[in-house]
Amino acid sequence: MPKGLTGICTICSITFDGLLIRRGIPITPIGGGIVEIEKRTPMRFTHIILYEHTTIDPLQVLFSQKTTSITSVMRTGSGAILANIREFHMEAEHQVGTVLDELSSSSLTGILELGMPNLPLLGVPVSPQFIAMAAVGGTNPMAAIREGGRWVQTQAMKGMMEISHMDEIRDY
Repeated sequence: MPKGLTGICTICSITFDGLLIRRGIPITPIGGGIVEIEKRTPMRFTHIILYEHTTIDPLQVLFSQKTTSITSVMRTGSGAILANIREFHMEAEHQVGTVLDELSSSSLTGILELGMPNLPLLGVPVSPQFIAMAAVGGTNPMAAIREGGRWVQTQAMKGMMEISHMDEIRDY
């Protein structure tokens, strides 16, 4: 890290995908976008970039457009955050629920919304016989720092590290 700069690593929502895959639950990423939040409730994706139509990380693109209001969500419960959406077969609903229950007592949360079989989630259609799940993007803390007037440079999906090497942001 160059002198005078601070590096911050965040957990990507793909971490959750890895947990599901280790349990034998295939997951299909759909895309990333901006989710409108009202009174602490996710309402809809206002912008979305589908993974099948890009080679660039959608949240990186939207982060660069300065389209978030993370600090507003933190202060008032309303604004716009970065999120990803993925889908899994409806036959795995119980298994996914078990993983979510296990994670509920950890700091590895961040699931915004879990859909119903065959129904769009936050305005995004899903494949037949699938359920969609929206997760908070790991780029949100950097967007909040930038909203506070600081210069921020991000590198999405730069690498992997042991979670035991990470500390809670609250500790700082």
